[in-house]
Amino acid sequence: MRKKPQDLLLWTLVRHSAWTVARKPAFSKAVELQCIYTQKEAEKAVRCGGVIFTDYKAAHNREYAENYPPEVKGLIPNARGNFSRSAISGSQIYIPDPENWGKKAKHE
Repeated sequence: MRKKPQDLLLWTLVRHSAWTVARKPAFSKAVELQCIYTQKEAEKAVRCGGVIFTDYKAAHNREYAENYPPEVKGLIPNARGNFSRSAISGSQIYIPDPENWGKKAKHE
């Protein structure tokens, strides 16, 4: 069932759907953006260690930086963080690695 947007529109990072849905091995450590429409979802993401973005561009830039930290060679994403057992819309919430947080991606 698709959610209808409310007054809240935020973003978080979750495990990439290419892994969640299709189990493509190259995406096992990849993240993607997930819209958050409710306060309950936002609180859930924060409670398990995820991050919330109020700005789409910042969220998009962070998605790229998490998928491609400086040591990644090639095109296969390798986010350094972990994934929570908790999920939003069926995708596990991403918990970033504090050592990588704030660092730029290899191509930035």
